[in-house]
Amino acid sequence: MKIDSPNSKYTVEQLKQMKASHEDWVAKQLNAASKDFFVELQRIFQQCDFDDIFMQQSFNVPFPDCFFDKIDEGCYRIRDFLNDECALSLRTDIRREIYSFTQLIDYTLTGIVIGSRYNGSGFASPRYTKQDADAIANNVKLIQSEYEWKEARRLRAKNKVDLERT
Repeated sequence: MKIDSPNSKYTVEQLKQMKASHEDWVAKQLNAASKDFFVELQRIFQQCDFDDIFMQQSFNVPFPDCFFDKIDEGCYRIRDFLNDECALSLRTDIRREIYSFTQLIDYTLTGIVIGSRYNGSGFASPRYTKQDADAIANNVKLIQSEYEWKEARRLRAKNKVDLERT
């Protein structure tokens, strides 16, 4: 399909599909950079303890207050990394998805910070209103499901790479 041919008219959906196809083609050309991106993203998740924080915490009982700094650092590093060269190999929708995931974490963290009290011994105790507690619980579940989905996708991509090597 040529966009600039004289009598061509395309729907928005056709143009979006053409864009996605082109981005897929570019991503294949930059395949190694894409793999490097997901490896580094997982490294950020691990270094900032996202596995422990998001998969094992509900934030409805006292929790280590160091989580605030780790989550904040992780979000900052992910946003910064989305501007890195190897992120250029990702399709736009995947970059947006990762950025939205980071925004959800930030938004939820803000609610947790506002609704928590520090006891001075390294722990924060939740003191949420019922409405805030429900919103935070829902957001934490959403973060957990998104995080599990991203981890599953990363493992599938890793297994695919391993299979290609054999």
